[in-house]
Amino acid sequence: MVGLGIAGMSAAIGLRRAGWTPVIVERAPERRTGGYFVGLFPEGLQAAVDLGIADHLHTRNPERRPGGNSWSVDRRGRRRPALGFLDQPGEPAAVLRGDIEAALWQSVTGVEVRLGTTPVAITEGPAEVQVLLEEAGTGARYREGFDMIVGADGMRSSVRRIVFGPDEDHLTTWNAMICAFQLEEQVPSYEASDSITIARAKRAVWVFGLADHAPTALLTYRTTDIQEQFGGSRVQRLRSVFSGMDDPVVRHVLDSLEKAPDHLFDSVHQVKMPRWSKGRVVLVGDAAWCVNLYSGMGATSSLRGGAALSAALLEHPDDLAAALGAWEVGLRPFITKHQRTARLKQQMFVPSSRRAEALRSVLLGLVRRVRGRRQATEAGGQRAWTLSGPVVHPRPMPTRRTGACLPRGRCQVFQGALLAVGEDHRAAELHDLLAAAEFVDEEAVQVGHVTDAHVQQEVVAAREDEHGHDLGHGQRLVVEPADQGPGQRADLGEDHRLHRPAQ
Repeated sequence: MVGLGIAGMSAAIGLRRAGWTPVIVERAPERRTGGYFVGLFPEGLQAAVDLGIADHLHTRNPERRPGGNSWSVDRRGRRRPALGFLDQPGEPAAVLRGDIEAALWQSVTGVEVRLGTTPVAITEGPAEVQVLLEEAGTGARYREGFDMIVGADGMRSSVRRIVFGPDEDHLTTWNAMICAFQLEEQVPSYEASDSITIARAKRAVWVFGLADHAPTALLTYRTTDIQEQFGGSRVQRLRSVFSGMDDPVVRHVLDSLEKAPDHLFDSVHQVKMPRWSKGRVVLVGDAAWCVNLYSGMGATSSLRGGAALSAALLEHPDDLAAALGAWEVGLRPFITKHQRTARLKQQMFVPSSRRAEALRSVLLGLVRRVRGRRQATEAGGQRAWTLSGPVVHPRPMPTRRTGACLPRGRCQVFQGALLAVGEDHRAAELHDLLAAAEFVDEEAVQVGHVTDAHVQQEVVAAREDEHGHDLGHGQRLVVEPADQGPGQRADLGEDHRLHRPAQ
């Protein structure tokens, strides 16, 4: 087992439960603790149960306050209630990466762990795999035979490079950077467990509030020059990238970075491989499929990968090839789904343009208010809102790069906009945003669930000069309450659709 992270320990526990004797090697001289915010989704929580670590897992979801725990800050510095990461469908559990690793560590008691050790050569024979291992402290090398090698050593996996080929054959570059770390204390004027989002075109700051722990922060930005980002001081690099975002939240986060004992600073990629195993060598976690941070499914997929590997080996105890084949067939659809949705969710984390920033604001505002309206209706019956004018039913529209389609009858107002500006090269990013909004709340974003006058304000705000553009081509929107006639509607334009005016 190469790697002492979530994927490696999950696989080790799974293999031991299947009757194997795992040995873990880890390049780092000591086990990592702490770490940044992670959302653990239902599939990950179920995998924790399957691996027997659920009782050791400490979760940190803040208690929900009536006014909400999440805020967004607009370009004028105004704080508004918002949807946070934990508001996603599935109600993910808030944890630190170190919380998951601590739970796994308690369950690998008795497993041999060799720190400061890395594989430098792997040779498969007829009955076993020979591995040349190197000790970092002494430089000493020695060979050892194993029945199987599990590469769980991350996105830039040594095992993958040795057995499957160079990184460039498997890494896809997303032209984006991330920096994640723990804050010493919450941003002044916010509650200790508040989450905060400032999402601007090509750069964003996220603060993830937690119960019984200081928040963690994420800085992310888009760039076409990845290699340049690793030169010089990282703190100065980030101060330069986020210059102009003169907000107390941004200043606090950047100041905290200078004092942080450690941080993660890296480029964003996905790992795409036609097969995750070759003979007696198998890759798990980021080494095999890296869904990346934007997906939010890294920890969940690593836990599920280890649990599924255990089940496959138990089902095929005498046929390793059959076990690995069944494991991949069962797991790959889940991974493929979340690799695709990661591209959509990237627009929510860090919009690709001013246009995408404006549409993101509108879509998330709609989703949030629809949720609130629906909850209020269920609790005691406030009136619903509907679209004015006839309903258009465009055909499902594939999203850029992913092939995913928006269901017929969903998001008709915004789909109408896409049909109207379909020849615009920028329409692709709107496809992504629409699909992302569907993913954020599939039930909420559909015809018949448009909210009250606050939506009008949100749409207008998104079109103001502070964004440097409107939604495109003079697009306008109308909403009206279901129990009022067209004469009483709140008119933001000539038609219920976002549209392109005649030339």
